[in-house]
Amino acid sequence: MPLGNRPFRAARRPTAGRSWLSDITLAWLAVNPTFRGPAFDAAADPDLLDDVNAALADLSAVDTPPWVRGAPGVLVPSYIYPAAVYTNTVYDALIATIKIYRSIPFAVIMNVTNGPGTVVDANFTVAIKRLQGAGAHVFAYVRLNYGAQTLAQIQADLDGWKALYPGVQHIFFDEFPYQATTTNKALLTAALQYARSLGYRWTIGNPGALAESAWYDARYVDTLIVTEGASYPTEAVLRGNFGGGHSDYPQGSRGAIVYAQTLDTAQVAMMTKYLGLICVTNDVLPNPFDALPDEGPLAAAILAASSGLPASGETGVRPVSPLIGTSFFDTTLGREVKWDGAQWLSIASLFDIPGGTQKAFQDVSSAASVTITGSRVYLRAGCDGAQLTLPQYYSPVPSVGIDFIWDAGATGTVTLLRQGGATIDTVAADLVLNAQVNRRFRTNGSNWETTLLPVLGGYTRTQTDTFAASYTPDPTSVEGHEITLTANITVNNVATPKAGQLLTLIFTQDATGSRTVTWGSAYKIRSGFTISATASSVSSACFIYTAAGAWVQL
Repeated sequence: MPLGNRPFRAARRPTAGRSWLSDITLAWLAVNPTFRGPAFDAAADPDLLDDVNAALADLSAVDTPPWVRGAPGVLVPSYIYPAAVYTNTVYDALIATIKIYRSIPFAVIMNVTNGPGTVVDANFTVAIKRLQGAGAHVFAYVRLNYGAQTLAQIQADLDGWKALYPGVQHIFFDEFPYQATTTNKALLTAALQYARSLGYRWTIGNPGALAESAWYDARYVDTLIVTEGASYPTEAVLRGNFGGGHSDYPQGSRGAIVYAQTLDTAQVAMMTKYLGLICVTNDVLPNPFDALPDEGPLAAAILAASSGLPASGETGVRPVSPLIGTSFFDTTLGREVKWDGAQWLSIASLFDIPGGTQKAFQDVSSAASVTITGSRVYLRAGCDGAQLTLPQYYSPVPSVGIDFIWDAGATGTVTLLRQGGATIDTVAADLVLNAQVNRRFRTNGSNWETTLLPVLGGYTRTQTDTFAASYTPDPTSVEGHEITLTANITVNNVATPKAGQLLTLIFTQDATGSRTVTWGSAYKIRSGFTISATASSVSSACFIYTAAGAWVQL
């Protein structure tokens, strides 16, 4: 059904009895049709085409989505128009969540008009870049109409996405046919072969209901949505302990979509045992995807369930059957530990303070004087005026520290007090932290260094800067800077950058247009990138500062 009023869909298959070299050769032939030559005749040699498709499947299996090879992820059908995308609070909230939950993969589906549309929309272009810059995996919406779409129509959509939004690397097939008929399998085989020939990587498909087992056996897609509806699926349905049922296939190859429901962490915890992708929204029909929910609670529930931890707080009980890399604060040892696949390894912690109180999370909800003993400090409503004493920097234990995160409802300021000879960003002075300015404190062996963290609650971290022909951006307190170009501009290197800092520059041409940008030596610009010269047009460039001393464009 158009524009998300219904489900989503897609498919792959195994190779048998061929060498590694023949697989690679066949896959190369499949994605390079102009090199096949007259000898490649699929109609005359259907077995060869089967081999090509199977080789493609084997080769693509090397490049699998993170939710297939690791922890479950969040599926986000973004069927909204990203108006004023740099000041869009809904997108800001989603991007902030993606940045905070970096260990949880996010698959975001972009849908312009039941596909790519016919012309480039700058807001969608910027939305895709912002999502990818935050770490999301962006999927292009392609409708199959339950097998009624012709191959030509499907190819036209794939071509449209590639031409209009070339940054999108993955495909989401909607309205996938329920029945694995010969005709439907042939359509999917040809569509997927064409998608891969255009360079698309991962695929998600959704029949909107339980599909025939042949689709799972074929494995044309990385992930198949096995259920979509206005209620949580039962564990019996997801477990599927029957011939051709879900339990016969890898967990990461399945996903589920739930709408018209509030978040139920117990249900999500159950779903993480059987699924690779999960979508939960309280939006309702006729289009349950015309608004973006707050994905933070869902990501937190998935993280807690997949790591064996409660959604917040600390625990002294080590998780059972943890994923490699799972870490938590063990209150028995009084330190953080991490699972390496065979054993729990102790991690040197800033909070190894003799006689001190160690814990991973700490709330501040009053104006009292508080000694910081947590590695993640939540500043709650009522914290205005609090005096927070930082630990010393502990020079034997560099590169560890504290995150200060403001709740959306918290206001005012808190003061961070130093101990001993500690400094903050080389300055021997206490630091006042303003509401909604989240910061990460890390030691470098001699002092505290700070960087910005994403802001929660939909706040927009951008500011308008006054034009100057020689302009030096300052990402210390704000990462987004908007400038109207009234003449040519030179962007100088940032005065005191730190590794991991983000910087977004948004240029608006004045009514004259054709203003140019000259970049400082530290900016590494993508090949072919230039800002638009059209009068009144808007262009943007996003950067991250690396340890090598360069602002690398995202």
